Amino acid sequence: MSTTEQLTNTNLIPHAVGALHQGLSIFPVQPNEKTPHLIRPDKPYSIRWSEWATRDLNRVIAAWSYSPAANIGVACAPSRLLVVDCDIAKEKFALRGTPYEQLHDTLGPLVDGHDALKALCELSGGDWEELNDTYRVQTGSMGLHLYYSWPPGIRASQASPIKGLVDVRGNGGTQGGYVLGAGSVTTKGRYIAENATPVRPAPRWLVEMVREKPAPKRPLLVQPRRSGGISGLVDTVATAPDGNLGNALFWAARSACSDGIAIEEAINQLGAAYVAAHGRGGHRQAEASVRSAYRNQSRKEGIGNLKSRSEARRWLVTQTSLRTLCAAWNWRRNARSPGGSPHSLHSGRSACSLSKVPGGSMRTGSTRTCPQRQA
Repeated sequence: MSTTEQLTNTNLIPHAVGALHQGLSIFPVQPNEKTPHLIRPDKPYSIRWSEWATRDLNRVIAAWSYSPAANIGVACAPSRLLVVDCDIAKEKFALRGTPYEQLHDTLGPLVDGHDALKALCELSGGDWEELNDTYRVQTGSMGLHLYYSWPPGIRASQASPIKGLVDVRGNGGTQGGYVLGAGSVTTKGRYIAENATPVRPAPRWLVEMVREKPAPKRPLLVQPRRSGGISGLVDTVATAPDGNLGNALFWAARSACSDGIAIEEAINQLGAAYVAAHGRGGHRQAEASVRSAYRNQSRKEGIGNLKSRSEARRWLVTQTSLRTLCAAWNWRRNARSPGGSPHSLHSGRSACSLSKVPGGSMRTGSTRTCPQRQA
């Protein structure tokens, strides 16, 4: 039996109850994973974790009695939490081009999230000892979670303070975020509480840095964008703020479609900007988004160039009439040809065969029976 199997066979009810004593709202997570628990083992449906999260002791004991090895999910929004996630260094010189690149001069090419958080604290004028004096959990990958109580009435942003090293989970978005609690186990190891300190309030400087900022006001007069070029759209993707990179890529691709830029050029250049900005899914996701945006914009401009709904309706009627006339012409041609039947269309695919007939099926080249003539 592997170490991971031995860990997952342990009973996590004591850890779940301990999370309740910390005042946390929790929910069950799949054993050895980070995804919400399945409703039934034989069905691929997970619980709605944001609705399931609870502080009810009886409900928690019942859930973990059913699945003792279930990991512990801590829902940040109902717990009124902000969790600062400090990751270990994943690549060398990850801070180059950021305000914290001088850390490589003192700490070397690999800088972890906790050191980066310390630099962020000092740069913001905070107290490092105060920041660490709270409940902390070491993650399975040797990272660190610092728990802070979040003030009511303020929305937390989903953007990372230092991308790739310092992340946050709070009440941002529609459901908020969640983290695995102490005692949970993944393939990388166990989550271990470093102390039993109560959760402290988030320092004021941290609240101001992480809170959701109001969207900037749009100017009344906007300089029209020049069409025919893609460099400006590439810059839009490259400079998109954290959390909005996918939307920026989709918008840029739609604009490129409107400007008549070839889809392959858009995939290459916009995809490269997306990958350089560390977009999720890499080039494959970028290509899928660009192709989806081109399809969306092409459909929109098919009828979007018409001036009104009545004009669009006339356009559709015209297309339908043309298809009807085409079918009637084929019927008359086949009825007059030697050996032709006046009561059926040509069984093969005719010159005017359509892949989609209004009110009919999507089949091409199929036999369609015409109404009988009256004597």
